[in-house]
Amino acid sequence: MFSLPADLGALVRRPWSVLTYAFLHQGFLHIIFNLLNLYWFGSLVREYLGDRKLVSLYILGALAGAALFLLAYNLVPAYRNGPLAEVLGASGAVTAIIVAAATLLPDYTFSLILIGPVKIKYIAFVVVLISLAGIDGSNAGGEIAHIGGQSLALASSRCCSAAPIWGGQYRLSVIGLGGFSAAVRA
Repeated sequence: MFSLPADLGALVRRPWSVLTYAFLHQGFLHIIFNLLNLYWFGSLVREYLGDRKLVSLYILGALAGAALFLLAYNLVPAYRNGPLAEVLGASGAVTAIIVAAATLLPDYTFSLILIGPVKIKYIAFVVVLISLAGIDGSNAGGEIAHIGGQSLALASSRCCSAAPIWGGQYRLSVIGLGGFSAAVRA
């Protein structure tokens, strides 16, 4: 009911699922790891950009993940001929926040258990690689949603190279959603 279906006919009957899929999870570990990543990386984004832009990034990352999932499962033959797929979870939105934090503060260091200090740009790079490697696996829809969120964050940071990820005081750029650009107050 709240998961995002790949079938466009089912999507028409439950249009709210374009957003609700990013607020529910399947499984305890899924929600725990998303919450931890949201806390760790979201704290960095929030500190530098504020609450509103963090929430905007989360929602736009979820929408970008939904858009790429729907495009892939309706246009790419390898996915279109498979079983009816649905996606559920905040991972697309959370990975958008991970990539945004890494573009804002690439040299910021997290201390990882058993590994030690690691710059977050390397953590984000590994997250992106894992998503790319999984697009032909059992959770292909989820990995595609991850890539959608990551692409939004990366494209937004690249379009405003002087000030990454919704840079400047008043500019919000969302290249990942068709080149939409709007002015907002911080």
